[in-house]
Amino acid sequence: MLRIPEFRMLIDAPAECGLASAPGVYLFGPVHGQFGLGVTRADPADDPAGDLASQYELMAALGPVGANGATILNRRDPAVPFIGAIRNPDTAELFLLAPFNHARLAEPELRRECARLLGYVSFVSPAMEAWIAVLSGAALVSADAYRSTPGAGGYTVEERYALRPDGIYEWVKETQVTVGAGGLSASRTGREHAVGSWDVVDVSGRPALRLDDANGNRRVLALDRRGPDVLLDGVRFALGRLRS
Repeated sequence: MLRIPEFRMLIDAPAECGLASAPGVYLFGPVHGQFGLGVTRADPADDPAGDLASQYELMAALGPVGANGATILNRRDPAVPFIGAIRNPDTAELFLLAPFNHARLAEPELRRECARLLGYVSFVSPAMEAWIAVLSGAALVSADAYRSTPGAGGYTVEERYALRPDGIYEWVKETQVTVGAGGLSASRTGREHAVGSWDVVDVSGRPALRLDDANGNRRVLALDRRGPDVLLDGVRFALGRLRS
């Protein structure tokens, strides 16, 4: 996940993509740098005819790219025959994504590559921002304990999430099962552990916690609140803060 905080922009791209900056523009694309997109705010000077907004509305309706309202605008400039465009749905601000083509790709191939890159671009909604503020630096602890009849044993399960402000998380799940019979008892313990990166993403219009561990596994957990607690896929976690 790549971020441009000043644009409130998210780029949910594969690991081989990267982000760089130059004065007034961000450069997004494969890390080999042979082609990609330059990302910037739309400016009236970009459209002397004054109809950039209406062009965007028309092309986004006729030829949307991805699921986030992006499109490609055709131009009469032979040096830059097309640009990408996307609008923040919460602020209505329009952003342009201009192709760079150091690989000298033919225009049809460059269009295909830029359409693929456009499909990764979205924005941080106010609800997502609110959850990022809640979860950044959070320590989440869930305890689920069960006991059967006295002397018969039972089990305990505890999960812990440490969500660091730098986007790294640690997850620990510990279990203990105790079996009792005839005055004797035995217990068995288990421990699962994972580290990786966390982020808040949009799933069907609602924020969710996404966890990508170091082994390439992904979990996406629905977010909700119940009083002071956080619900992850409906499971209640007490919300605390990590020690600095």
